Amino acid sequence: MRNFFAATILAAVLFSSLLHAQEEKTKSSFEFSFVAWENLSMPEILYKDGNNFHAIELIKRQRSKVYEFKRAQSEMRLYIQEVNGEGELVYKVVGRAAIKPASSRMLFFIQQRENKKEDELPLFLSGVDDSLDAFPMGSFRFINNTKMPMQVVFPSARAELPARASKVLTPKIAKLGGFIPLYVLDMEKNVVFQSRFFAQPRGRKMVFISPPKKPGGKVHLAFLPHIVPIPLQDEDQ
Repeated sequence: MRNFFAATILAAVLFSSLLHAQEEKTKSSFEFSFVAWENLSMPEILYKDGNNFHAIELIKRQRSKVYEFKRAQSEMRLYIQEVNGEGELVYKVVGRAAIKPASSRMLFFIQQRENKKEDELPLFLSGVDDSLDAFPMGSFRFINNTKMPMQVVFPSARAELPARASKVLTPKIAKLGGFIPLYVLDMEKNVVFQSRFFAQPRGRKMVFISPPKKPGGKVHLAFLPHIVPIPLQDEDQ
C-alpha cells in the first residue's frame, strides 16, 4: 500500500513537497484537508496558522475534516513537538508542500518516507486542487498510476487518460443516485477493468488506477470518496 500511495503523487495534479514558499500568497479563505493511506509512526502532527499550532486528526484511508487558515499562506508545513537539548519544547518541521495560488481548497496527501535521505523531511507532503471548480459534485477524478495510456468509459461520458496523468469525468447521475457501469480500456480497446460504481449528485470520488499485481492481470483500482455537505441555511432567511 505504501508503494501504491507513492504512485499517486502525480506531477500533473500534485505540487511537489520539495517546492519552497512562493512569493504569491493565497487568499485568506483557504480550506484544506489531509489523507494518509497508512498510519504514521510519529507523534501528533500539527499545522501552523499565524502564531498558533493546531493538531491534525487523521483517519487511515479517509479524508480528514476540513481545516482553514485564518491568515494567507503560500506553503503548507507540518510539525511535531520535540524537547531540545536545553529541555525546551520546540516545533520541528516534518513535511512541506506549496499551496496552489488562488486555490480555495486543497487536499494534501501524507506519506512517511521509509528510506529518507539526509536532506529530506520525514513526510512527503503533496496536494491537489480540491475546489469544486476543479473537482465538482457528481464527478469522478481518475488518476492513472500506470505507465500506459488508458480510456475510461461511462455510458454518458468517456475520456482518454494518459500515463501518469489525471482526468475529471462527470457522467449523468439520477437525482436519487444509482449504479453506473464503468469500463477501463487500453488503447487497443481491450477491457482491463469493469465494474459498476455507485454515484450520487453530491458525491465526488477519486479513482486511483494502479498496475496489475501480477503480470497479465487486471489493473487495480482504489477509491477515495467524498460527499459534499449541504450548505447550512441562513437563520435570517
